[in-house]
Amino acid sequence: MQLLQSGDEWRGQCPFHAARRRPPLRVLPHKKLFRCMSCGEEGDAIDFVMKSKSCLFRDAVAILSARLVPAADPAIAALEHAAFFYERTLWEHPAARAARDHLRQRSIREETARAWRLGYAPPGWTRFGEAARCAGISARVLEVAGLAVPRPSGKGHYDRFRARLMIPIRRGGQVIGFGGRVVDSDGEPKYLNSPETALFRKGETLFGLDESAAALGSGSPAVVVEGFFDAIALHQAGIRTAVAVCGSTVSENHIVALRAAGARDLVLAFDGDEAGRAAATRAALLVLRSSCATSVLECPEGLDPDEMIHREGPDGFRFRLSQAMYASDFLIKQEFRRLTSSSAIEERIAALSRLASSFASASAKCTASQVQRLAQLVGCSASSIEAFLMQRGLLT
Repeated sequence: MQLLQSGDEWRGQCPFHAARRRPPLRVLPHKKLFRCMSCGEEGDAIDFVMKSKSCLFRDAVAILSARLVPAADPAIAALEHAAFFYERTLWEHPAARAARDHLRQRSIREETARAWRLGYAPPGWTRFGEAARCAGISARVLEVAGLAVPRPSGKGHYDRFRARLMIPIRRGGQVIGFGGRVVDSDGEPKYLNSPETALFRKGETLFGLDESAAALGSGSPAVVVEGFFDAIALHQAGIRTAVAVCGSTVSENHIVALRAAGARDLVLAFDGDEAGRAAATRAALLVLRSSCATSVLECPEGLDPDEMIHREGPDGFRFRLSQAMYASDFLIKQEFRRLTSSSAIEERIAALSRLASSFASASAKCTASQVQRLAQLVGCSASSIEAFLMQRGLLT
């Protein structure tokens, strides 16, 4: 948001309104507050950040501290500088037009993009590095922060992120890493994430957890997705407990982080393809060991949650959430999905044995209704299934 001085105050366009009809916003330094001239929204700097970033008080304080107070860790300061640089580039640089077009094509509104601090890494090998050097940030610090890569020749560094739409990953209000998405196909991988650093560990980090904290604390189930834009699109649609794994499968550390944030129930909403179903299967096995009640939302074939929101709308997605199946039922369905009534009995017994091993490894039990379902799938009596499961200690 750009402000222009007018007498002893500053004025700009209120960011809390639709981009096409933004009324004036006044910033009154002598009173240390802002005020919208249309809706009357007002408050101090912390109120402004809480509203614009949809975050809690403690996270707003952390954001302001990272922006205004020199960080004890130079890498944190470098990451914050990068986020600000990428943000400004996205909205001001001509080279970012394709990135802005990409956001529009994905139906990501400007206010959403600004709230999530989306940015753009310009093309060129050292654009960001040169700007950081002018700000007094060394190449070594950029390397430690995962923002620069040493040249193979050993002489100098180059920018890790180039010509990519940038998605900052935050924890406690601080930027700890980035996801970068190409917007022009040039043979590069679609996504490039920050490397493992002292601040950013993929197996411990959930994108969007900061932004979901308030809703999770109120008891809403956490919706775990695979992609950054899946999480952003769900939040934009009002489903404010969506979090995304950062290039890895769901881990025990992720579950611990969700529980610490207040989540008691989880819904896995992975992509509707073979890879997504495999990832959901691995995650379902893991969460069966936890005390979180977990269900699985199966996306239609070929669709991800972002695409589902556009096709079916928020209400349609919420309906699918309400119809999500228990993780244990999902595992049964997955194990038998390729078998038919004409499959040999040996194949069906082998599937039952694999399922029993999976349940045993997760210390899970089969319910009475699942026994009936397994009897139908295997093609035998419920008493036979009960005997098989009882021998393995898998009956409730």
